[in-house]
Amino acid sequence: MTVQEAMFVEIEKRLAPARIANLQTNADQIALYLKKNKLEWSADNVVTAINALHIKGLILWEVDPIPPSQPTKAERDAKQAAQQYLDIIKNKPGRVSVADTQRFNTEAAQDAKKIVEAKQLETLKAEVAREINGYMKGHPSGGTNFGLTEAGQAKLRAVAANYNQLQSIDAVKAVLENVKAAKYRLP
Repeated sequence: MTVQEAMFVEIEKRLAPARIANLQTNADQIALYLKKNKLEWSADNVVTAINALHIKGLILWEVDPIPPSQPTKAERDAKQAAQQYLDIIKNKPGRVSVADTQRFNTEAAQDAKKIVEAKQLETLKAEVAREINGYMKGHPSGGTNFGLTEAGQAKLRAVAANYNQLQSIDAVKAVLENVKAAKYRLP
């Protein structure tokens, strides 16, 4: 048996029970596909070419390939019921004591409280930054006096000090109040 004959036997095994028609048209289509995609002649590449060309409807068959059968409704229902049963077993809650439930609830409440406090802290810090950056001193000609504006913002930053490092809501609120009071005392 030659190498080509062995390759064709391998291709027939892989395509079984379908049989490709022994036509020049099929050979030309397969050769063109392999050449376009820069593939060499091998059983794997020829089967790939046949499958790709079959999807496009360019291959003629002696025995048509059998399409994969769709599962029946009973099979689908049985599979779904088995999956639901496995999910129930996997996620089945064990017996939890009252103390454990209370501890879980307390931890969840504390986590939620931390999240709310973090958001409130960020909002307050943003408000301090708005107060500082929003300070502008007008010029008699109707524009902005950039020198006085920068000087005033620098004074407000000095009042605020390192407010971004503060982690307490009350401390940031106190800084905000101090910045607002200092803002009104500026010339």
